[in-house]
Amino acid sequence: MKKIDRLLKDKDYIMYAVKEDSYALMYASDELKNDRDVVREAIKHNVWSLEYASEELKNDRDIVLFAVQKNGNALRYAGDKIKDDKDVVILAVGRNGSALKYASDRLKNDKGVVLVAIENDPYAFREASERIKDDKEVALLAVSKNGHILKAVSDRLKDDRDVVLAAINQNGSALGYASERLRNDKEIVEVAIDRYPESLRSASDELKNDKDLAIKAISGRYSAYQFVSDELKKDDDVLETALKKYHYRYAENDVILPYITEEMRNNKDIMMRLLYAYRYYKGYEVMYYVSDDLLKDRSFILNAVSCYGSALENASEELRDDKEVVLKAINSDRFAFKYASDELKDDKEVVLAAVDRDGENLQFASERLRNDREVALVIGKREFPFGLKYAGEEIINNKEVALELVKINSNNYSYLSEELKNDKEIILEYVSGIPEYYELEKVPRRLWKNKKFILKAIKRDATEVFDFMDEKFKDDEEIVLEAIKREPTLLLSASERLRDNKDFILSAIKEEPLCFYSASERLQQDKDIALAAVSLDAFIYKDLCNVLQDDIDIIQVVVEQSIESQEDYATIDIDPLFNNSMNNRENDEDFIKNNESYNGVKIKELFKLTNK
Repeated sequence: MKKIDRLLKDKDYIMYAVKEDSYALMYASDELKNDRDVVREAIKHNVWSLEYASEELKNDRDIVLFAVQKNGNALRYAGDKIKDDKDVVILAVGRNGSALKYASDRLKNDKGVVLVAIENDPYAFREASERIKDDKEVALLAVSKNGHILKAVSDRLKDDRDVVLAAINQNGSALGYASERLRNDKEIVEVAIDRYPESLRSASDELKNDKDLAIKAISGRYSAYQFVSDELKKDDDVLETALKKYHYRYAENDVILPYITEEMRNNKDIMMRLLYAYRYYKGYEVMYYVSDDLLKDRSFILNAVSCYGSALENASEELRDDKEVVLKAINSDRFAFKYASDELKDDKEVVLAAVDRDGENLQFASERLRNDREVALVIGKREFPFGLKYAGEEIINNKEVALELVKINSNNYSYLSEELKNDKEIILEYVSGIPEYYELEKVPRRLWKNKKFILKAIKRDATEVFDFMDEKFKDDEEIVLEAIKREPTLLLSASERLRDNKDFILSAIKEEPLCFYSASERLQQDKDIALAAVSLDAFIYKDLCNVLQDDIDIIQVVVEQSIESQEDYATIDIDPLFNNSMNNRENDEDFIKNNESYNGVKIKELFKLTNK
C-alpha cells in the first residue's frame, strides 16, 4: 500500500498514467489533482477528467477554457465561478448548445448567450430562463430550427401567430403545442397539414369537422382519416378519398375500420364500399364490423358475397341456407362453400358448383354426396383431382366408377381403394393412360408376368419396364422388339438367345440400325447382318471387323447408301472404308479385271471416290 501511495504522489508516474488510462486522475493524490500540468494532460486525453481536478482548478479559467474547447459539456464539472463567466460559457455553448444547462442562472437569462446556444442546438432553448422563453426574437430563432421547441416557449408566444407559423412551417406536428385559439385558426391548421397531414389530430374539434381540411389531410396521408370528426367519417367524399389512398401495405396499421362509427356499420353503401376496397387483404375484418342487422339483410349479403365470397361466413344462419346466396359466394370464392348450411351441403346442385370450383370442397359435402358418382366424376376431370381423397367408400370401392375415373384421368388411380388398385383391368386402363407420375414399382408383382400388361407398360417407360418385368419376357421377340423401338440399348438386356438369333437381329436392325451393336459377337461378324446395318446407317461401317470392311459388297452398299442420302463423303470419311490391302489394289490389274463392276458401279469409280 505504501508503494501505491508513493506512486499516486509521483508526478511522472501520474503523467504517464493519464495518457494510458483516461480516468487515472481519479486515483492521483490531492496534490497532483491540483497540479496544472497533470490536470491539463489528463483533460488532453479525456475531457471528462476535469471532474477529478481540485476545486481550485475547476475554477481556473484557463483550465476550464482548455476543457470546453474540446467539449462544451465539460462545463458541467467547472466551478460555480466559471459557470458564471460569460466568455467561458459562450465558448462552451458555441461548441455544444446543450451546455447551457450547466451555465449559471444569470447567463441562462442572458439573451446573447442563449442565442449562441440555440444557433448550435435549438433544444438549448429549453434551458433558458422563463424571461428568455417569452422573448419573441429568441423563440422565433429556436422554433424555426426545430418546430417542436414551440412546446417550451411561453404561453403568450404559443398564442403568437408569427411564432406558431414559424414552428409549423418547420414541422407541421408542432401544431399540437399551439394555443387553443390558433389550433382553431383554419389558415394555421392548413399550413400545418401541408407540412404534416396527421397534424389534423391537433386541430380544434370545429376544424376536424371541416370537410376541405379533412380531404386535404387524407389526400396527403391516408392515416389522417382517424382524426376527422365522426360526422365526416361517413361523408361520401371523405371516405372515398381515404379508400383511394388505402393500400394493402397499410393492412397491419389500418386507420379506417377501427374508427368507423356505429351508424356507418349499419349503412349498406358505406360497408359495401369498405368491403370492395379491402376485399383482397382484409375482407374478413370488414365483415367483422358489419352490423347484425346488415348481416341479416339479403340484398346486402348478396352484394357482399358477390364481391367477397367468404362474407358468407358472417351472414345470418337463414342466409347461409339461401341457395342463391351460397351459389354467388361459391362463384366469387372457391372456398366459400364450407360456410354453407348443412342443408345446402346436401344439395347436389350446390355441391357440383362447389367441387367444380375446387375439388377439395368435397370434404364439406354431406356423406350422401361424397358417395355420388356424378360429383366424383366432376372432380375426376380436374388435372389434379385432390378432392377425391374425401370421396366416400361407395366411390373408391366401386369398380365401375373406378374404371370411369381412371379412363378420364389416370391420376384418379391414386384415390382408389387398395383392392381396386390391384385390379388387373383397372391397372391396364391406368397404364394405357401413360400418367405423368406413374410409379411402376407399385404395380402388383403378378402383373409383371402378364404379357398384355407388359406391352402396354412399355409404351409408358420401356427402360423401367425392363427393370421390373419377369425374366422370361426378355426372351420374348414381340416384347423386346417393342422395347427397342423406344430404347435400342435395351437389346443388351435381352436374352443371349435373341441376341444370337439372326432373323430376330435382322428384324431389330430394321427397327433401329444401332441394334447391330447389341447383337452377339458372332452376328456382328455376319455379312448379312452387316449389310443390313450399313444399308441403313453407313457410319456403322467404321466398326465392322477388318474382313467385312474389305468386302466389296459392303463397300458398294456404303457408297450407294451415302450417295442416295447425298452425304458429303468428308463426313463419312470414305478413305478409311478401305484398309491398306484394299488401297494397294488400285494398281492391281487382275483385281480390277475380275471385279470390273458391281451392281453397275465401276470399281475404278470407287477408287476415284476414295482418292478425293
